[in-house]
Order: sequence, then C-alpha cells, then structure tokens
Amino acid sequence: SRQAKGGSAARRAAKEEEEAAAAAAAAAAAAEAAKAPTMFTAAAGLWRGLQDKLFDLEARMIKTTSETAKQTTKVNKLQEKVAKGKADASMLAKEKQRLGQMQQQLDTLEVEKTKTANRASSVLSFLGIGGSKQQKQQQQAQQQQEQPQQRPAAGSGWQSLL
Repeated sequence: SRQAKGGSAARRAAKEEEEAAAAAAAAAAAAEAAKAPTMFTAAAGLWRGLQDKLFDLEARMIKTTSETAKQTTKVNKLQEKVAKGKADASMLAKEKQRLGQMQQQLDTLEVEKTKTANRASSVLSFLGIGGSKQQKQQQQAQQQQEQPQQRPAAGSGWQSLL
C-alpha cells in the first residue's frame, strides 16, 4: 500500500512537472509571438511610411508648382523682350527648355503621388479602415478632375510657350 501511495505521488509529481514545463513552453512561445511583428503591425508600419512619403511628395509638388509658375512668368517676359529685339532668342529657347523640364518633373511627381496614394489605400483596406471600392473610384475620379485646378500657372499658359 505504501508503494502504491509512493508511486502515485511520484506520478503526480511527474505529471505536475510536465504541466509546468508545458506551461513554461507555452509562455515562451507567447512571448516570442508577441515580439514578432503581426500582419497588422507590419501593415500599420507600411502605412506610416507611405503617409510620410505622401507628405513629402505633396511638399515637393507645391515647391515645383511654384517654381514652374515663376518660370512661366519669366518665359513670358523674355518672349516679349525677344519680340521687341531686347533679348536673345537662344536665351528664350533655354528658358523654354527649362520650363519643359520643370513640367516633366511635376508630372513625374503627380504620377508618383497617385501610385503612393493607391498603395496607401490598399494598406488601409487591408487594415479594414478603407472605404468601398466604389468610393475609392469616385475619389480617384474627383482627384483627377481637381489636379489641373491645383496648378493653374503651370496649365495652359506654359503649353502655349513650348
């Protein structure tokens, strides 16, 4: 009877050790999982990066739009001087070329901003924050309509100069 009680106690102790080891392993696995980035935290980090890029692109677009407007004015004035014979036509050609390069830079920034905004929208959708696909299409259509209005100085005025 004593051996049965001793064996029973030993089995209980062994079982408790196994349970403690399993609990420790589960706790270690949970701690490791908590350290590893989840899909949500990875997507949130990606969103923050895209958001920073969008702010940077917007700032660069504003600066380039302003520079393009100044260059358009400069080309217009130079064109008047050339017409009056007070400036060299080769200088006007150089300034027109510079204006064209500025417009290309602005167009490139707009394309990059659109791509970045689309990626950001996809990340938001993944996070469950974005709207429906129809709403996104309406927003994109609205943005495309607004873009020419955002840079009136670089619009039709510069095209007639080239």
